[in-house]
Amino acid sequence: MPLEAPHTEVEARFLECALHPGARALDAGCGRKTRLAGHRDRIAELVGVDIDPDAGSENVALDRFVIADL
Repeated sequence: MPLEAPHTEVEARFLECALHPGARALDAGCGRKTRLAGHRDRIAELVGVDIDPDAGSENVALDRFVIADL
């Protein structure tokens, strides 16, 4: 039987490897709370993109926000 892990654990392991100190990250479809907030210690600039204009004011982890329909 193959070993399975919750998708959140797999995502966290991926981000640990992918985000090097000083990284610049784009959160496409960031919503009002980014899942990258817990990785801010390695992200120098976090840009969020979402169609919801309120996401920009409510998502405090972002450095910049762009309203766009992806």
